[in-house]
Amino acid sequence: MKNKINNDFLEFSPEQLDVLGQYDEFENSYVINVYLAGKIKPNGWRQNIFDMRNSFYCFDEHELDNEYIKYNDNINIVGPFFLSCDHSCYHGEGNHGLGINCPNGCAGEDTHSENEVVEICTNQIKSSDVVFAYINDDTCYGTLSEIGYAKALGKHIIVIFDTRKRAKNMWFITKLADKVEWGVPVEEIKSYFDETLSKYQRNI
Repeated sequence: MKNKINNDFLEFSPEQLDVLGQYDEFENSYVINVYLAGKIKPNGWRQNIFDMRNSFYCFDEHELDNEYIKYNDNINIVGPFFLSCDHSCYHGEGNHGLGINCPNGCAGEDTHSENEVVEICTNQIKSSDVVFAYINDDTCYGTLSEIGYAKALGKHIIVIFDTRKRAKNMWFITKLADKVEWGVPVEEIKSYFDETLSKYQRNI
């Protein structure tokens, strides 16, 4: 897997670049790329895995499909990324964190069309090895499509539900996944993420 990017717009410190990487061809088979599918909302569940409120996690419109976050030495987070510091600046109804709604003036003028959002997210899923989905909202319509898309690409799919009832109601999705868990509150999602990805790495 290799994606070429233009580095001209990357202006991060060495410390930040230790966390924020560039796509390259991985020689080490133990390094896996993970796409975090699930409902996108301000201060959502992803914050329990890594803090996107740090300023250098705020990607501009050119960077969204070109970057990954180095979670640890063996895991990279390849998306989705939001056009905000998760202050709700770009969050709104049905815009996948790529709209504009900023009373504080910290968001720019550029937004993405629905077609662009789909292209960015599907490219990120293509670049992933694992799609890790946390479903704690019945309105995560995009997530359901992403899981189906990932299945068609042959990606390893892990789906975690907050309740058993939600898992039973979304039984079709559970049939597409390689691993399913339920009864996981958002406060425990990081430990489940670490545990399930560690088991996956040991088996590849």
